[in-house]
Amino acid sequence: MALAETGEFEQAVALQRSLIAQAEAEADSRFVGRLRQNLERYERGEPSR
Repeated sequence: MALAETGEFEQAVALQRSLIAQAEAEADSRFVGRLRQNLERYERGEPSR
């Protein structure tokens, strides 16, 4: 995510949480695992590569 790549981790975390909530609300579990992995990286201050 570009936000994390540029050091905007707070915004990246907020957006990632929103994406997870949307995927869960739509019962689209295909991406939730990957989204959560990326969220953990952003919370640690690491970009996803």
